[in-house]
Amino acid sequence: MSIVDQLPSRYRQTEDPLRSERYLELAAVVVTLLFLLLVVFSGLRLSMLAEPEARLPAPESLVVADAMMTGVVTGDMRNEINARPVFFPSRRPLSAAPPPPVVDKATANKSELDKVKLLGVFGGGETAGVILLVEGEKQRLSVGEAVKGWKLKTVDLNQAQFASGGKLETLVLQYSGAKAAGNGGK
Repeated sequence: MSIVDQLPSRYRQTEDPLRSERYLELAAVVVTLLFLLLVVFSGLRLSMLAEPEARLPAPESLVVADAMMTGVVTGDMRNEINARPVFFPSRRPLSAAPPPPVVDKATANKSELDKVKLLGVFGGGETAGVILLVEGEKQRLSVGEAVKGWKLKTVDLNQAQFASGGKLETLVLQYSGAKAAGNGGK
């Protein structure tokens, strides 16, 4: 008897345990045959594909400019290079802004804004705003909103201008250099 003749009789078992084992074996054989067929088909397909044509780089990309500096770097040139931010040769270091004028609040009229402290500014243009300390509580305020009857008109780099009944008052952001240096950059 040949293998081809024995194969159908192998899967015609009537007993339950053998029949389920034979079905699993048949499923494994079918999956293996499909996998082998897929490998053969993929191999044939790859063998029929042509290699892509090689492309040479553009001649301009192969030219290297002479980057050697002829001359000596002087001390002034070195200081100028160190003072400029990296990658932005047209930029210069930020010069310290002059301190804002100190307003003597004792001589000024007392207002509700005397109880408000400017902690920070954020945004720009119409989306600008300030962070205030109002009676011990932090509060965010956008341009056009009001606090204690004073409407926030404009926000600058380190100050905010409020208006109320035709009067203008400016709150200045106070920097605490000792506090910032004392906490070790944390």
